[in-house]
This record gives sequence, structure tokens and C-alpha cells, in this order.
Amino acid sequence: MRIFYFSLGWVMVGLGVLGLILPLMPGAVFLIIAAWCFARSSPRLETWLLEHPKLGKPLRDWRAAGAIPRSAKIIACAGMTMGFVVFCYSVAPSLPLAAGVAVGFLACAAYVVSRPTAVDEIPPSSAEAERMKRGSPRPHAGPDPNAPCVAERPEGCLRLPPAPPRNPP
Repeated sequence: MRIFYFSLGWVMVGLGVLGLILPLMPGAVFLIIAAWCFARSSPRLETWLLEHPKLGKPLRDWRAAGAIPRSAKIIACAGMTMGFVVFCYSVAPSLPLAAGVAVGFLACAAYVVSRPTAVDEIPPSSAEAERMKRGSPRPHAGPDPNAPCVAERPEGCLRLPPAPPRNPP
């Protein structure tokens, strides 16, 4: 089963990278599936994917809070709208078929919009950056109230403690 997940993970990475390049093809969805596959087959590749400088942040946001960046939500909804318009224009479907496709797109859009919004990382203040350079501990105990927000939720900002370093087996 590990070989199956390993192979499927690489297929998903390939589709995910293509999705980041090609318009109207999702990339993050395939990368999330790839991380899931690698978690079951190769922890080393899962770590590589999660810590990748370009591909890792959306995956970490998704794992931490199921969060989707606002720009990705807008692009996804616009792509579904454009896909529906192209479908209706090129196929000229019957009313029941068009209604069924519209309901499917609306359900997908509702799911995407209902997810928490991922927030970009906030650079540290100059005092915090200086403290980090010196390697000094935080001056207070408990979670950092100035830590970057991982996801916006109706009940407020979700702040997660830093994850401990992962040691591959």
C-alpha cells in the first residue's frame, strides 16, 4: 500500500504544480492530497512538501485550521462562474442539466467560502526581530499576543503555538 500512496503522491504533486501554472486548474487541492499520500508512505517527502518555500504555506494553513487564502477563494469562485458560463455557452444544456451543474458549482463555492481565511504572516516588529537575532527568550510567559494570525474565524483570530521540529524516522 505504501508504494501506491507514494506513486499517487507524486502524481498529485505533478498535477498540483501544473495547477499552479495553468489557469482554471486548482493546484492546492492536489498538493493537499499529495501531502496526505506522503503522510502514509514517506514522512520525509511529507516534510519536504510541508516545508517547501513556495508550496508549503498553503498546506500548513490547511492543516492548522482548514484555512484558504482570500485570493484563492476569489479565484476559485471566479473560475467556477467562468466554467459555468462556458459550459452553458458551448454545450447549450437542457434546463435540468444546467440547474444540476449550477447546484454542484454553488455547493463547491459555498464550501470554499465557508472555510476560514488564511492570513499572510506578519513580519516581526523591530524589537521582536532584534530579540530573535540575539536569541533571547520571550520577555513574558504564555502565547505571544502579537503572533501572526493563522486564520480568521467568526470567534476571532486562531493563534497556534509553533510546532515542534519533526524528526524523520
